[in-house]
Amino acid sequence: METSGPAPRKRRLESRDLLRMRFVGDVQLSPDGRNVAWVERWIDPEADQYRSRIMVAPSDGSGPARAFTAGPGQDKAPRWSPDGRWLAFLSDRPLVPPEASRAGGSAASRGQETAPFQLFVMPADGGEARPLTRLKHGAGVPVWAPDGRRIAFVAVLDTEKGLERLGDEDPDEKEPYRRFNRDVQVITRLLYKEDGVGFFGRKRRHLFLVFLDEVAGEEVGGRSAQADGASVPAGPASIPDPVQLTAGEWDVRACDWLADGSRLAIVANPDPDADYQRWSDVYLLPAPQEPARGAPPETGPGLEKLTRSELRVTDVMASPDGRHLAFTAFDLEYDQYSNHHLYLLDLARDERPPISLTAAADLCLGNQALTDVAGDGGDGVVWAADGSGLFAQVSRRGSVDLLWFGLPGETTAGPAPAAPITPLLEGRQVIQAVSVRSRSGQVAVVMTDPLRPGEVWAGRLDGPPYRSLAGLRQLSHANGALLGEVELSEPEPFAFESGGLRLDGWAIRPVGARPGRRYPVVLEIHGGPMAMYAHAFFFEFQLLAARGYGVIYTNPRGSQGYGQAFCAAIRGDWGHLDYRDVMALVDAALERFDFIDPERLGVAGGSYGGYMTNWIIGHTDRFKAAVTMRSVTNEHSFFGTSDIGVFDLYDLRQPPWADAPRYLSMSPIHYAGQIHTPTLILHSEMDLRCPIEQAEQLYTALKWRKVPVEFVRFAGESHGLSRGGKPWHRVFRLDRIVDWFDRYLGKAEDEQG
Repeated sequence: METSGPAPRKRRLESRDLLRMRFVGDVQLSPDGRNVAWVERWIDPEADQYRSRIMVAPSDGSGPARAFTAGPGQDKAPRWSPDGRWLAFLSDRPLVPPEASRAGGSAASRGQETAPFQLFVMPADGGEARPLTRLKHGAGVPVWAPDGRRIAFVAVLDTEKGLERLGDEDPDEKEPYRRFNRDVQVITRLLYKEDGVGFFGRKRRHLFLVFLDEVAGEEVGGRSAQADGASVPAGPASIPDPVQLTAGEWDVRACDWLADGSRLAIVANPDPDADYQRWSDVYLLPAPQEPARGAPPETGPGLEKLTRSELRVTDVMASPDGRHLAFTAFDLEYDQYSNHHLYLLDLARDERPPISLTAAADLCLGNQALTDVAGDGGDGVVWAADGSGLFAQVSRRGSVDLLWFGLPGETTAGPAPAAPITPLLEGRQVIQAVSVRSRSGQVAVVMTDPLRPGEVWAGRLDGPPYRSLAGLRQLSHANGALLGEVELSEPEPFAFESGGLRLDGWAIRPVGARPGRRYPVVLEIHGGPMAMYAHAFFFEFQLLAARGYGVIYTNPRGSQGYGQAFCAAIRGDWGHLDYRDVMALVDAALERFDFIDPERLGVAGGSYGGYMTNWIIGHTDRFKAAVTMRSVTNEHSFFGTSDIGVFDLYDLRQPPWADAPRYLSMSPIHYAGQIHTPTLILHSEMDLRCPIEQAEQLYTALKWRKVPVEFVRFAGESHGLSRGGKPWHRVFRLDRIVDWFDRYLGKAEDEQG
């Protein structure tokens, strides 16, 4: 008789376990709801790179997930054709097999192993992936037309050079003056750079179409390949250029097709002074039924404005019945401190202003939760098939839930009645992406909780009317093996009070903590500040717990998910109400949890969290060690160096030269003479959001005063190092954080059981 022995003892998480993590995202149900596609990304440690592929599984869980794509690079953004026969996606794979490149081939086909992301299409039942674009700067996420013959996408192009093809001869190569000056940037715009993207130069984002029958013949496009003389392309040189729909010195931010396929709704601001304006609008643009090339007018042919330059629109979604447009937007009254709102526009009554479906309930749309192991985001708002309402992610007090927004009833005068709102999936979890096929009742989500990174789950709706989501089953198990090996510590949520408000806090005990023992604890502060900590897996926090540290964290005023007034409370006044909230968390945690050693407190944060870390150590000596990452130290110089520095004008209402004392009073560097806390500074050299000169100022000030300080610079990295930087840089960063706290708070892991 066999008996099972005790379960093997789990080990503690290590920094290099990050290299085994898999990042799941961008879930997409097929039109009939029977299959689910998603993106799974992982790390190749030997190459120090990320890889990704598209996975597909039956939505009812009747079969295992299978790899739909395979290759040496990354595949992402899967989008099903309306009839479900094809899957379009983006890939950085070579446009021709590497062996063909080595064998010779045309100039357009050589050396494309590291091409930018291009648009591909592949039969849903498997087969060869067919390239649809060959653009020098790559293609954006595909948006299928209702007829399945056309795909729209946004792509970057140089407005002076026009459409540039991958592999075409570069005219600058022929002339030395131009060849050796290609790296010179001539800046003329107010907003001329973006973190993670670089300097814009003359580049703009415009709208393009590909016609499937023109590119891949009868099978994809639906017309006779023989009659039109079309065939599957033999290589990149044979791929026709996409049709350009917009042009000029402005940008298209998002697009969607109207139900009849005659027009596209786009988000843009074509005003020549758009860099000085905070609004963007929804426009309608005619969409050609057949390919007709030629440079379009700079504002696009027949561009029709639907909104009134009163909002900053970010995305647009057309209803399947052709009656409405939904769009997401910020309220300019609060600017970046605004809730993310969901609006409804009646296309039959364009004289009526758009209706907010979220404002009356004081809700913040979308996933505002922070984690360091998220996959691709994917969709967050989805129309019901009959146009009766929308399914949407909503961030609320540390959770991201799935809610149903029904359409408000019709009125002949006065404001429209409030839209019915029904929670479908809520609790201590974060929904990172959502896909709904209401006609078949299928829902798929990517969901994380405090002890599990994001995985794909599927369930069924009970409507219409929609009141709940039931029968959730897990379809992906990307991190099952790793989680089965390591011991984690579950965050303990608790409530506390600050300034008469109820705030949420979390505490993570050290792994193996013994009753009655006290341990060093790290206060972690999130970035933004317009974001939120949540019921989500956080690798950095679990690593600290594995090394013997407790972790405490909260959402101070300025965070999202707690209503409009809460988020806007610190506008133009950082370092006061938010500082009080963070310190109230520390006091509340000390009173509630006996494992915290009050004499061994550390503090850490990145971006705005780095700002608050710098502020804290300039105002108290309570913390024995600090780690400040990608931080803001000087608001005065931030205005002139950050890619969003000009946004301070919307916070402080005037530029720094008009009120220098106010800018300096909000700047942690102004209090550097009061800092005594040993401080580790981590910063990326290509950070355009919080430029590295911010870190250099703090380091020089502390070094001059002989405060214990170290400065770690990450070459080639941008602001998002902790979430998407080079894998080994991410591991090195984690090691430096733990080593610094070991040095100044004591080697905590030696005290664990």
